[in-house]
Amino acid sequence: MNMRSNGTIHFGVMDKATGIYTHGEIIGIPVENQDSFVDALDYIEHCFKGSTHPSDARSCIRNPKFIEFSEKANKVIYEEKAPYHRRGSEEKTLHPPHMWKKYMDDSLFYIIVTNKLKQEHLENINFLTHMNIFCTWIKTKKKQLKRTVSVICNEILPPGSFVVVFLLMSHIEQPLADTFHEFYAEMNDKKHCGEVIQRDAYRETNNILEDILQGNSAKRSIETVNICHQAGSGGSTVARQILWNWKAKLRCAVVKQSHEITTVCEHVVHLREYEERDKNSCLPVLLLLEDCNAEYRDDLRRELGNAITTKKISASVLCFILLICKRSHDPERMCRALPSQTVAVTHKLTDEEKTLFSKKLERLKLKFEPEFILTFVLMSEGFPNKLHRGFCEESTFVALLNCYVQDSYISVSHCEASLALGIQVDRIRYHAFENFSQ
Repeated sequence: MNMRSNGTIHFGVMDKATGIYTHGEIIGIPVENQDSFVDALDYIEHCFKGSTHPSDARSCIRNPKFIEFSEKANKVIYEEKAPYHRRGSEEKTLHPPHMWKKYMDDSLFYIIVTNKLKQEHLENINFLTHMNIFCTWIKTKKKQLKRTVSVICNEILPPGSFVVVFLLMSHIEQPLADTFHEFYAEMNDKKHCGEVIQRDAYRETNNILEDILQGNSAKRSIETVNICHQAGSGGSTVARQILWNWKAKLRCAVVKQSHEITTVCEHVVHLREYEERDKNSCLPVLLLLEDCNAEYRDDLRRELGNAITTKKISASVLCFILLICKRSHDPERMCRALPSQTVAVTHKLTDEEKTLFSKKLERLKLKFEPEFILTFVLMSEGFPNKLHRGFCEESTFVALLNCYVQDSYISVSHCEASLALGIQVDRIRYHAFENFSQ
C-alpha cells in the first residue's frame, strides 16, 4: 500500500495476519470527530521540544485524509469530486451543475470572485448563465480594490440585494484573500455590535506611532512600542485595533512564535519590499508580537537588523516597528519604567471610558441576554473583586485537587453557592460564568 507514497501512515489496515484478518485487509477504525485529528497539527511543535527547526515538522506532515469504509459492504467508499456550497459553518456538496439552480434566487445579484480558470473548467460553469451577475474587473493595486468593493456595497447595490460567491479553481492566493476580507469588512462593518470602543490606551499607542513616523524621536531602523496589559483587560483588542486602523499607512502583519525566526524575517523583508523599487523608501512594516517570550523578540530584532545591514539600507530609514503586546501583573509599573514607548492597559476604566462602556452595554442588552456578553458586562463594572477573587479561589482548589485525582471537578451547585451566583450577580447565572472561564 505504501508503494510510491513513502512515509504515508495508513490507519485501519492490518499489517500482518492476526486472528481472522489477513495482511493488508482494510478493517477501518471508528472516528467520532475528524476535526480533532486536523486540529492536533496546530500543536505539532510541542512534540519536537529542543529542536532548532520545529517548523520543519509542520512542513513535512500533511493534514489527515479520511476515507469512508463500509463494514457491511466490506468496501472503501470514495467520495466523488464535487463543488461545495458553504454558508456559515454548514457545508453541502453540490453535485451536477444543474443542481446549482436550487441555491439561486432570481431576486438577487451575484458577484462572482474567482481565480484563474483553465480550459477544462469552462464546461462546468454553465450555471453562471442562469444568475444575475454583477460584473467588475479590477486589474490594479490593492488600494483600488478597497475602493471598488466599497462603491459596490455602499453606492451601487443596496444592502441585502446581492450575494458574493467565491469560485475557487486553484490554490488560494493573496489577491483572492484580500478580496474576501474587503467584502467581509464592508458587508459586516460592525452592524451587529455597533461602534467599537477605543480605550485611552488606543489613543496613547496611536500617539506614540505618530511620533515615531514624524521623526520626533531618534531615527532608528527598528522601533518598539509596548502594550502591557492585565489579563482580560482588552490589551489584545487595542493591539488589533491599532493594526487594523494603520493598515493604510503601514504594512501590517502578525508574528506567530511557532514559526522559525529566519523564516519570519524572510517573509517580513519580502512584505516590506513587495512592489517597491527603492529599498530606502519603502513603507515601514508594523509587526504584532503577542505574548512572545523575550528571547524570541530579541532574536527577531537581531535577525531583522542583520537583514537591514546585508541589504545596505540607510541606518536613518525606519524599516520595522515591533508592536509588542504582553501580559503583566503590574502594567503601570512597566509603563513608568519606559514611558516614551509603553502603554498600560488595566481593568480600571477612566471616567470617560466608563461612560462609553455604560452606553454601549445598554445598547447591547437590547439585542443580547447578559450571559452572551458576560465579558463586556464584567469589563463595564471593573471586574468586581468578589467575583474575581471567588473564581480564582475555586480554580486554585480544582487545580490542587487535580494533582491527586485526575479529571476532578466541583459541582455546579457548590460553585454557584460559593460565588453567590445562585442568588444574584446582576442577573447573571452560573452558565454565563462558564463562558467567562473559557
